[in-house]
Amino acid sequence: TNTSTTMNNSYPGQTDSLTFSGTASSTISITYSNSSYPGWDEHLNLIDPNGNQIASTWVNGNGTVISSSTLSTSGTYTLQLVTSGWDVGQTTVQLIGP
Repeated sequence: TNTSTTMNNSYPGQTDSLTFSGTASSTISITYSNSSYPGWDEHLNLIDPNGNQIASTWVNGNGTVISSSTLSTSGTYTLQLVTSGWDVGQTTVQLIGP
């Protein structure tokens, strides 16, 4: 499954989230593109169904930011776009798999 969505924030420090269903042992990748953010002040967090952060990366521009992450359990996962500094903007995030 490939899902693409726009994530954004309208004020500095705001977190935008999206959820998806995942199955244990599935592998996913996450790409980031069409960013209007000016710098490296944004990062993506991948949160498992138990609330544990299982992946996190700083992002800027375009490309694969979380590659081949294997899901540990079945359930609802959360992807968070977290901004810091004074940045506001939007980006397209694509989930590849599960």
